[in-house]
Amino acid sequence: RTGSSIYLGAKKLTPNNKLGMAIRVIGSLVFGMMILSAIFIGIVSRNDKIRAKVFALTMTSILKSSDLDYYRCDELGLKDIEGSVIEIGPGPGTNFRCWS
Repeated sequence: RTGSSIYLGAKKLTPNNKLGMAIRVIGSLVFGMMILSAIFIGIVSRNDKIRAKVFALTMTSILKSSDLDYYRCDELGLKDIEGSVIEIGPGPGTNFRCWS
């Protein structure tokens, strides 16, 4: 008989088998997510405004964690800076937490 079957050890997994169906569904979902990811990357790589927005959102979520505050404020000495400070550059301004 022809058709697509998956073998797991000696057991043949077919669409009628629940495990075989689950593997097919999971495979289809993974494939669909890969396609959507490729479309998203294609859109982001071609549109500067969307790329800037995605970058800002990504950096905000990564740098929101206070785990890095010790290294940023104490180890780099940002906590000891006095006077007027102008911070220039991209990002959500996470260094502002170092100054009171």
